[in-house]
Amino acid sequence: MKCKAVFFLYFFCLTSAAKVIAQSLSVSAGGGLMKYQGDLDISAYSMQGAKPCFTAGIQYQLGHFILRGDYIQGAVTGSDSDTKKRKSRNLSFSSDISEYSLGLEYDLFDITADKKFTPYIFGALGVYHFNPYAFDLTGKKVYLQPLGTEGQGLSMYPDRKPYKLTQLNNILGGGLKYKLTNHFTLSGEIVARKLSTDYLDDVSTKYPNEQALFAARGQQAVDFSFRADEVNPRAVFTEGKKRGNPGSKDTYYHAAIKLTYTFSIGSGSGHFRSGKGWGSTKCPPKVQ
Repeated sequence: MKCKAVFFLYFFCLTSAAKVIAQSLSVSAGGGLMKYQGDLDISAYSMQGAKPCFTAGIQYQLGHFILRGDYIQGAVTGSDSDTKKRKSRNLSFSSDISEYSLGLEYDLFDITADKKFTPYIFGALGVYHFNPYAFDLTGKKVYLQPLGTEGQGLSMYPDRKPYKLTQLNNILGGGLKYKLTNHFTLSGEIVARKLSTDYLDDVSTKYPNEQALFAARGQQAVDFSFRADEVNPRAVFTEGKKRGNPGSKDTYYHAAIKLTYTFSIGSGSGHFRSGKGWGSTKCPPKVQ
């Protein structure tokens, strides 16, 4: 009889833990706007040039902390033609962005039947892929990285290495979430990144030597390195002239609205809770 009671208690603990795991697992999807900031768009707060983005994720909650994995697909763009100050430089770019990240979120409040909303913050490490392109005078799309528009990869510029199209980034974000039901939560968040590259827009430093660039990469590389002559025929390709600002890295950020579905068993709240209820992992005292 005692063995049966002990077996029952351990079985109860295991099933309770399984319920916690189920209640703590969530999936999310949403959409919003993605924005770039760099040499072709230095505005930090304007949403000019913002592009739609889609995000999806999976979360595992332990109390106030949430382990989250996210995927986002979006696009960024920038153009000198949007500003009078830089219009004469006449550079432009666009790029699709694909990003995967793994991070840790902290909810200020524990959303239960008595708490419907909470602010939250999170940090993550991500890997993202970009590939800047621009259009020639005929409207043809041309990818910029292989051209080495600033002399990347030329022996005369050993400090200008070709940039990689897949890189790591650091992510910091925050937002508000509101519990709609035991299963569904609506949240809005703003997410920023710190990048290690200044070539998200293919613009960073100085104009290279025109003849050396032509010899190594051809006329197309020269055409996309220096585009001021497209708006001013008297403009001259000048080696060493400032093309970008290497002292400030590029970045991109996004704002999104997400709907989260939390799996649960029985009539629990849908989130991890300690103490009594479906979210409890507390077992009854051992039978003596």
